[in-house]
Amino acid sequence: MSRHHLPSIDGWHTVAVGWDAPTGTYFAQVLDWADAVILDRGSPIDPITDPTAVLNLVRDHVIEMPAGLAALLAADRDAAPHDPRRLAQATALLTVLRDAA
Repeated sequence: MSRHHLPSIDGWHTVAVGWDAPTGTYFAQVLDWADAVILDRGSPIDPITDPTAVLNLVRDHVIEMPAGLAALLAADRDAAPHDPRRLAQATALLTVLRDAA
């Protein structure tokens, strides 16, 4: 999993994008100063497969999009490709932990 933090326009929000190999999707998150979710996109149910698309989701929340970030996200994906077996393993582990609680 990769995670890249971006400078928010107002300095109060946390903006992050990245690649989540177990779920096979890029993700975009924007949180306010109290960590309340403003934007949370990218999941196995609604995957984002294009790095440019994930950057477009947060574009209005950042001061400036770093040059080459789309290429860096693609490299993150190439370095840790999605393997459906990893999602099944993670799901099984979470189920065991939930049942043990």
